[in-house]
Amino acid sequence: PAGEWILALKYSDTEYMIHYQTGSDNMYFRAYPLKVGDLSCMQLQLIGNANGPLAKGEPAYQVASFTLAGDEVTIRIMNTSVVGRGLAGPALREAFLKNAKNTDLFREPVKFKRVKKG
Repeated sequence: PAGEWILALKYSDTEYMIHYQTGSDNMYFRAYPLKVGDLSCMQLQLIGNANGPLAKGEPAYQVASFTLAGDEVTIRIMNTSVVGRGLAGPALREAFLKNAKNTDLFREPVKFKRVKKG
């Protein structure tokens, strides 16, 4: 299907597989849920895209906040110009916490609506 969509599959209680398509670009992520205060987030590890595994030099980790409301999920990707690029693990969490009150911490929201089969 054309357009922008996301598929999230639960692998375990601590890990998800995410397939994100925008236009003709497909990206695949491992996602790890985390909670910072009252904010539900996922640490995303980019595995690769339709062309294959992650290329050297591409940032592998990112954080996205998400909120669920009925059949809609709102996702906001962390702004790397605020926290820095290429951070992972404790360094990423520390940068996140340091900037938690910064209104520019996350980019503009993207909304997805659940598609019902049938």
